Amino acid sequence: MKDPGSFQGVLSFALPEIFIFYIFFAELRFYFGFESFLSVSALTGKKQKLFIQ
Repeated sequence: MKDPGSFQGVLSFALPEIFIFYIFFAELRFYFGFESFLSVSALTGKKQKLFIQ
């Protein structure tokens, strides 16, 4: 049976990594969401220009 000390050491090492990865993933998702929003708005703007002409 493993001693709780090693388990706690693994936790203290893994938790910051998970936290950093979660923040990175959230920023990535926000960035890609923003990019897709910009591209969609640009596409709709082009479509509106085409409809106007």
